[in-house]
Amino acid sequence: MYTLSFSDKQKLTEHLGSRNMDLGILLSLYTGMRIGEVCGLKWGDIDLNENVITVRRTVQRICDGSGSTYLIAGEPKTNTSHRTIPIPNALKAAFEDKSADSKNTVISNSEKFIEPHALRKYFYSVLMRCGIPHCTYHTLRHSFASECVRLGFDIKALSEILGHANASMTLDRYAHTTLETKRMYMERIA
Repeated sequence: MYTLSFSDKQKLTEHLGSRNMDLGILLSLYTGMRIGEVCGLKWGDIDLNENVITVRRTVQRICDGSGSTYLIAGEPKTNTSHRTIPIPNALKAAFEDKSADSKNTVISNSEKFIEPHALRKYFYSVLMRCGIPHCTYHTLRHSFASECVRLGFDIKALSEILGHANASMTLDRYAHTTLETKRMYMERIA
């Protein structure tokens, strides 16, 4: 699984400005939110007094069976995808000067939901401008989770932040240790 390097993460973060689409990318990079969850996020889901984000919906394009598609904002992927995520300090500044109607979405700053495809396309253009090799939008989620594992997050807590059905899913996906980490643990044996 591909993750952003520290330098690419730094380049990306420094390049992003104050546009709402930029905030969407930062949300995935610093909270591990899925693209549909970011597109479904409303300002009313963000509590800056408690410093939490509540994931209540996801946006996706659905096929109606006759070859046409339509955009829906529905329930998150699973019951555990309904969750409250603490806002990390690295993300707090991105919310400054962002006063908006609680009914408006974060990405469009209107009541209209933005398609995940539009955010994904914008993300690809940002990668090009930053000179970062092409990767999927989901790489932001993988990068967040991998960094959390590297920092020693409790797997159960990380699983809840990511909205996984159980901690074993998180372990299976992200608990791949590096040789550097193994050496660090082995040095503790004395």
